[in-house]
Amino acid sequence: MFRLCSTTSAFRALRTLSVLLLVLAGACVDDSPLYEIPSVEGVSAGVEHAEAVDSARAYARRLIKNAYMAGASIAVGKGGEVVWSEAFGWADLSHQEQATPATLYPVGSISKAMTAAAAGVLWEQGRLDLEAPIQTYLPDFPEKRWNFNLRQLMSHTAGVKRSYGFGRILRQGECGDALSATLAVGEDTLLYEPGTDFTYSNFGYRLVGAAVESAAGEPFLDFIDREVFDRVGMEATVPDLGDEGSDESTKYDRAAFRSLRRTAGVDMSCSMAPGGFLSTPEELVRFGYAMRDHEVLDSATVEMFWTPQRLVTGESTGYGFGWYRENIRVGNDERPTTPSIQHGGSVVGGRAILMILPEHDIVVAAMTNSGNSVDGFASAVAGWFRDPPGGG
Repeated sequence: MFRLCSTTSAFRALRTLSVLLLVLAGACVDDSPLYEIPSVEGVSAGVEHAEAVDSARAYARRLIKNAYMAGASIAVGKGGEVVWSEAFGWADLSHQEQATPATLYPVGSISKAMTAAAAGVLWEQGRLDLEAPIQTYLPDFPEKRWNFNLRQLMSHTAGVKRSYGFGRILRQGECGDALSATLAVGEDTLLYEPGTDFTYSNFGYRLVGAAVESAAGEPFLDFIDREVFDRVGMEATVPDLGDEGSDESTKYDRAAFRSLRRTAGVDMSCSMAPGGFLSTPEELVRFGYAMRDHEVLDSATVEMFWTPQRLVTGESTGYGFGWYRENIRVGNDERPTTPSIQHGGSVVGGRAILMILPEHDIVVAAMTNSGNSVDGFASAVAGWFRDPPGGG
């Protein structure tokens, strides 16, 4: 299936049979043809979903084997609640720690949807004006050639650069508050006049986080924890501070020769608003339903956030405030015809997707502690739960 190589020390002898083979020279571990990827079920699906679950399990094991992944976890919601969740593979390969539905994975840019929800709470309370220049909330932020506002930042039309490189993120270190994370943006110019183009921008969402902190009058993390996570019951969702806590999966990246390498932990405090949280698929599904069922924001606000913004030319961006809205191909679709509200996430050593299918009352979240996409996994599972493989 894969090889896991460590340059520091040989792994301990394995405690289960026929799983991995210890090679002292490079501490490289090869799979056996009899190798079976383990799984731990969280929420058990009812008999009506048995065929869908069987198909999903087969897909998950093929994905982990063929893509050389450490593990993957998924949750499916129907009728407003999680109806199935299961984790496959390992949270930590070197210690043979199996992944469980409670294992935490990086959510990556799904954090933007969470940050947007926090901004929406303040907007509904009349404490945040989406049309006001950013200096209204960040008075020390330098004036640019053009003014831009929260609406443009949240929809990626403000002209702020996408990112400033992973190296700069590593050098920046820890940010004690959301304002500290905006320094790099203040030093640069805009790419174009706001509203005239779309540029997906992680650093733009750093400014959103700082504006939320300013308008709330308290730390960004305190506000989003109370006003978003607590309302939804997302008790496990926490900041990724690079310390690999007891419930957190170890992050892996694919190396050469069918191998995985453990990635260095990165303190994401400076990138918290755009991509710095850890969570589980079950909690992401709950967040998706909380948005749909207006548990955090009222119906008009959710519809506004889910409506793609338009450029000054009238062209749609396909992106609202923290969410993509597009038709996708699911299950038996011959073409991309199924409406979806979704956001994906990607960081070094982790990928995630949260997908809402409003017309079918289905929410799917898939996550991994490897660098491989789980988007196709989520789409396939959504299709099986909508269109059971046996036609039942």
